[in-house]
Amino acid sequence: MAWGEVQTSVNATSVVPRSMDKVRKKWDDVKRLTKKRAAGVRKDQTLTGGGERSIVPLTNTEEILVSLIGEEKIYGIPDGICAFQQQLKVGSQINCYSNQSIKIYFSCNIMAIQSELLAIEKERLSTEKKRLTIEEDRLRLERERLEELKKISGILLRRNTIRSQFDSHLDVPSKSPSIADKTSSQYGEPDYSYMDASLLLD
Repeated sequence: MAWGEVQTSVNATSVVPRSMDKVRKKWDDVKRLTKKRAAGVRKDQTLTGGGERSIVPLTNTEEILVSLIGEEKIYGIPDGICAFQQQLKVGSQINCYSNQSIKIYFSCNIMAIQSELLAIEKERLSTEKKRLTIEEDRLRLERERLEELKKISGILLRRNTIRSQFDSHLDVPSKSPSIADKTSSQYGEPDYSYMDASLLLD
């Protein structure tokens, strides 16, 4: 079997690239499951005697795989000349359809794989959208906080400027007490509260 050709054909139609080992493993799993299914269907047919079946019949793809695997490997070796004819039939079918049938099987699974990947991608995009919304809200709150800090900083700066100007007009000497000091000692510290109120009215 030309596994390189099979791998190339599978990867040409698959969203997820598969190595040659993975293709071989998948094929072995498919053969094992198909043999189990075919044996179960044959046993069900024997027990029911052609009546109502309790197991779903094999699909067209599974029928092809049964012919490729060889019925004698699934159902056992028939007697006499029938066994020889069956072996010739299976050998001919394997030579003609082996690579093609593997491609058919993997092609049948492409749609399922693509649908699953599409669902995963939709979920990822939804999560990413929520994350971006949260990030936008965080940035908005950060901008508002900076604006408030800027306003408070401006108010404090104007307040300190006015207070400095007021203090400079008092012209307090370093040694002897001035009129302002006497006034301050007699009447207490100057009242700046009216300045704070005027700042808030700006």
